[in-house]
Amino acid sequence: MIKKYIDFVPSIILIFLGIILAISTNSIKIIKGMSYSLGSDFMPKVGSSLLIIIGLAILIQASIKFKSKAVADDEVSLKPVNLPVIYTLISLLAFVGLVEKLGFLITSMLYLMFQIYILTPKGKFSFIKTGVISITTSIIIYFIFVNFFKLILPAGILG
Repeated sequence: MIKKYIDFVPSIILIFLGIILAISTNSIKIIKGMSYSLGSDFMPKVGSSLLIIIGLAILIQASIKFKSKAVADDEVSLKPVNLPVIYTLISLLAFVGLVEKLGFLITSMLYLMFQIYILTPKGKFSFIKTGVISITTSIIIYFIFVNFFKLILPAGILG
């Protein structure tokens, strides 16, 4: 019986996370006197809206699929757990937890290195290449956010 409704789970989770993010954007401090019109709450609001929209799209798709054919319990098979997805979620949570302590630069470098390691096929991973990509990307992103968007990113142990 539960297998029939398995397609609804991701949509409900996305909608729920989008609503939580939308509510939490109200607590973001907006820095006044900046020279640009977009506040620090702009991207979180866009992200929460996208999560809700994608969740609703998946919900509609799942309900159409559910209504179009009566799915027997035997027809639906649960897919095995995709470990790279689990590792990515864990690394994102680690990034969020460590960014204040270690700072944006160090945390983003570590996150990118781990994420590239997760997604690289076995035997193709190069520590030096990944290190160069991670360091370069983190510095460029930091530079753009600080100098163009005028955002203050956590300095952590470097600052």
